[in-house]
Amino acid sequence: MAGASGQWLSPQQVNQMVEWTFMLG
Repeated sequence: MAGASGQWLSPQQVNQMVEWTFMLG
């Protein structure tokens, strides 16, 4: 995942990622 180099994502970022995953299908 780009941007997640070593540091973990924030809950909000994870939520957005999940939404994108659902949108992309």
